[in-house]
Amino acid sequence: MFEAVILMGGFGTRLKEISGEIPKPMVLVGSDPFVYRLMKKLELAGCSKIILSLYYGASFIIESIRADNPVACDVVFVVEEVPLGTGGALKFAAKEISTEYFIAMNGDTFSGVDYHDLICQKGTADIIISGVEVKNIARYGSLEFDSSLKLTGMSEKGSEGAGVINSGTYLIRTSSILSVKEERFSFEEFYLPTYKPKTSVMVFDGDFIDIGIPSDYFLACEKFS
Repeated sequence: MFEAVILMGGFGTRLKEISGEIPKPMVLVGSDPFVYRLMKKLELAGCSKIILSLYYGASFIIESIRADNPVACDVVFVVEEVPLGTGGALKFAAKEISTEYFIAMNGDTFSGVDYHDLICQKGTADIIISGVEVKNIARYGSLEFDSSLKLTGMSEKGSEGAGVINSGTYLIRTSSILSVKEERFSFEEFYLPTYKPKTSVMVFDGDFIDIGIPSDYFLACEKFS
């Protein structure tokens, strides 16, 4: 059994032409809102508690999930009063975690990572980044790591060619994120660089779907049709 946080408080600006006022993770992909697919995958893997980190459209999300009951495991809603950044949102949500480690993910990405494989890495680092190999890293930037899979750096977006990108799914030591003094901060720009010596990468083969822009949203619709 494990616990998880799904970050889904963003405004989803790049998908507005499709989503309108609906929060991006709640946009239908096939017959279900996208985030329901993440929640169901977590539950099937043995997740006992899913914490949804919310801001934009929080009331709509809460009402919809309470009405639909997409999963039987515990679902906890954590709503930011002001945007805290991705790191601040994770820290805020982590106060609801009761386990030593938890899985964290973005509410607009679906990956084929095996959560059990990720959890098996606990104790080896404070943060395990789930990385996936792609043919072109231009939109995402890439992860840099040594032969022992310790994170050594992260390249900026815009580079061309194949590489390993951050899939947006992590295993995080709960005490590590709670120890950050700041309340508002970026996970990618502040937390990961600060904790780089205590961060490892686990590379997996499989699906990676990001619905952040219309073209990739339509690819997701094809996959889950």
